[in-house]
Amino acid sequence: MPSYEFAGEVAKVADKVIATCHPHLANAEVCYLFRDPPAKSRGKVRLGQAKLVGKLETAVLAAAGVQKPFDFIVEIARAPWDDMKDDTRAALLDHELAHCVVVFDEEGARVGWALAGHDLEEFVDVVRRRGLWRDDVREFAGAVEALRKAGHPSLQVLSGGKTKTKVEATGSTELDADALKTTA
Repeated sequence: MPSYEFAGEVAKVADKVIATCHPHLANAEVCYLFRDPPAKSRGKVRLGQAKLVGKLETAVLAAAGVQKPFDFIVEIARAPWDDMKDDTRAALLDHELAHCVVVFDEEGARVGWALAGHDLEEFVDVVRRRGLWRDDVREFAGAVEALRKAGHPSLQVLSGGKTKTKVEATGSTELDADALKTTA
C-alpha cells in the first residue's frame, strides 16, 4: 500500500515554475505530496500526477486535519524525485502543472478549475512506421526541431544525422533528425 507525505521541497520548486510558466495558477491552492512506492501505469513508473480536488479528496484531507481547501493535488514519486537533477524536477512540475487550467464562463469570468489532457498522444513505433501523419505529431516534432536548432542541452547531435534525447527516468530514445522536419 502506498504511503503519502507532504512535499514541501516540491512546493518550493513548483512556486518558481508557476511564477515563470504558469501565472494562471498564482492563486490556485495546490497540495504537493510524495508517494512511495511510485504508482505504475502500463508497466512504467508514473513520475507524477495532477488531480483536481473533488469532494472525496476534500473530505479525506479534512479527516486528516488539513483545514486549507485545495484546488489541485500534485502527487510526485519519491524515489525518482530524489534521483533527479534540478532541471528535471522543474520539467516534471512544469508538465504536471500544465494539466491544471482555469475555467472561464462566456463573459470571461473565472468559474473554477479543470484538468487538461496532453497535447499529444502517439506511439513511437507508429511515428517510426508512418512518420508525422497528424497535425499534433507534426507540431510536437517541430518543437523538438526548434530545440535542436537552438542547441538545447537536452538534445545531443550524434554522428550520422541522429539526435539522441535523454529522458532521465526512462532511458533514452533515438530519433531520426530528418523525420523531425515538419511539412506545411
